[in-house]
Amino acid sequence: MPEGETEQGKKWILETCKRIAADLDISIDLDWVEKRPYVYSLQITHKNRTVEEEFRRSELDDCAYKRSRELRSDIEARIRKILRAFGPRSKRIGF
Repeated sequence: MPEGETEQGKKWILETCKRIAADLDISIDLDWVEKRPYVYSLQITHKNRTVEEEFRRSELDDCAYKRSRELRSDIEARIRKILRAFGPRSKRIGF
């Protein structure tokens, strides 16, 4: 598959991470690292804690397309689970 699809998939995942982080009201830093041929790791850092999530190139290529709803949904759930593990939203009510 063309390299452009991989980059589009990475971009979609970054945008998804940023959207979910905003929903959860947390700040994150994101960085892609190529671990092995055809395997990329997304490093997600929040308050000096880093978690890595690996993605096969085929996943990145496929999630570049809107028609890959099931894959995109699965990836979004993985990201949401990671970001929620960084801690609960801390919003004070009233007092």
